[in-house]
Amino acid sequence: LLFGLGAILFYTLTGRAPYAGADATETIHLAARAEYPRPRAVAAGVPPALEAVCVKAMAPAPGDRYESALHLA
Repeated sequence: LLFGLGAILFYTLTGRAPYAGADATETIHLAARAEYPRPRAVAAGVPPALEAVCVKAMAPAPGDRYESALHLA
């Protein structure tokens, strides 16, 4: 749930999905390795605080994410 909310926030902030490979196979590999650019690398106008929220919500390890959607909010 939290990772998905982070991905939605990424899209909202940047206008693109966090994983954008040249084809479906590359996109799947990027997602499997949790390789995505920081939001500010895609859209320089993203506020640093919102980037930090997004990156924490999309942390590869569930224990590194927010405890709940309430904590994310």
